[in-house]
Amino acid sequence: MGDYEQAFIHIYRYADLSWVKEQGEEVEYWKNLFIEWSEANICLTKLWSGDGTVIERYRTYIENHKEEQVTGLLNMMKAANKYNFNVDETLKYFEHEIEESVHELAEGRYNRKLAMDRQANLMFELAQYLLIRQDYDNGLRYLKKAVKDYKQINHEKYKMLAVAANILQHIKSTDN
Repeated sequence: MGDYEQAFIHIYRYADLSWVKEQGEEVEYWKNLFIEWSEANICLTKLWSGDGTVIERYRTYIENHKEEQVTGLLNMMKAANKYNFNVDETLKYFEHEIEESVHELAEGRYNRKLAMDRQANLMFELAQYLLIRQDYDNGLRYLKKAVKDYKQINHEKYKMLAVAANILQHIKSTDN
């Protein structure tokens, strides 16, 4: 049994809370939270296993959970880059939020270092997605933002990406 199949078994187990006999407001709150998490994790696991049919459903989840937008978009971009999904509509939909994250750190429920790392990774994944689709101006802009973010949190990634960004900038300037 593969990792994704195993993940689905566990997700479906915690999604089925029919065995819970207790009642009350707090119990309902937690049951609903587990159901919500299971729905998001089903979408995410399907995305990571190459099933692009859940992109819209996952986009809706991200839309309804602002505190998870950077992480959700990062997950979606990783899957899009790995499986060559077209997520242009999602990027257009979240254009404002992505631009905000370029200029502001969205910490939310995560500590600053983790938030910075996720944001830098999102910028890198966006850059990769756009560069592959030959949107060099925006791809390079996101790559530069990733380099800037990595400089603060991960010196090794910073050095590698800085070299790549400089090469791409040079190629772009010689093409004009």
